[in-house]
Amino acid sequence: LNRPNLYGAFGDQACMYREALTAVSGVMRKGLEGALSADQPLRARLEAFFRNAVAVYTAGGDARGCIVMCTAPGESAEDPGVRAILAATIDSLDQAFSQALATDGIAAAATRGRALTALLQGLAIRARAGVPAAALLDQVSEQLDLILNPTPTPRSAG
Repeated sequence: LNRPNLYGAFGDQACMYREALTAVSGVMRKGLEGALSADQPLRARLEAFFRNAVAVYTAGGDARGCIVMCTAPGESAEDPGVRAILAATIDSLDQAFSQALATDGIAAAATRGRALTALLQGLAIRARAGVPAAALLDQVSEQLDLILNPTPTPRSAG
C-alpha cells in the first residue's frame, strides 16, 4: 500500500499510530495471559514472560524497546487517544500481574503487580538505550528476587 491507500484505510498518521499501539498492547496482554496461565511455579511463569519481552525488545541486535512503553509516554501529553491506550495497557498489566500474585498467595499483590509493570517499562527503556539482553535478563532475575521475596528492612528514624 502506498501512503494515500494507508491513510484511506487508517486515517491520518496519528490514527495509524494509535492503531499500532492498540495492536501491540493486545499482543503484550495476550503474551502475559499465556505466560501466566502456564502450569508452572509463578516465578517460572514470570521469568518466561520477561524473557520473551527482552527477546522482542532486543531482536536483531537493535535497540528497539517497545512502542507502547517507549514512545507512547511522550506522545500521550499531546494526544488523549494515546494517553487512553497507554493508561489502559498499564492498568491491564497491573491487574494481570496482581491477579497472578494474589492467586499464588503473595501479600501486597497490587503493589507488587505494579512493580512488575514498572519492571517491564524499565526493560523497554533500557533496551531502547542499548543495554544488552544479558544485562536485561540479569535485571529481571534481581528484580523478581526483590518483588517476590522481599527482605524486610527496618525503617530509619530520619
